Amino acid sequence: MPDPLVEDASTYRLNSPSLADGRWHHIRIRRRADYLEVVVDNRHTQKGIIPKLEDTFEIIGQQVYVGGESPYDFRPYTPPRLGQWTTPEQTLKFVGQMRNFYWN
Repeated sequence: MPDPLVEDASTYRLNSPSLADGRWHHIRIRRRADYLEVVVDNRHTQKGIIPKLEDTFEIIGQQVYVGGESPYDFRPYTPPRLGQWTTPEQTLKFVGQMRNFYWN
């Protein structure tokens, strides 16, 4: 049975209740080598194995994207200029705030 958390080497999805409820949530992401664990509000936990590419674990980039898939080329997001038209694929997918964000 396929792992519900890991889709491929760069995309991970967590099945949990909607977090768009106007409240703060605690999210913990732990990774060690090819092992990944995501915990939401200390209640919803999913674990998975990150697929190895050609017998080695490769990190494509050190960027973290929350709420949507990363850009295909890993370039930093640049907001559109005033009056510039954007498609839904070009807009940010995370709406909300983050506080006490630690990345180690």
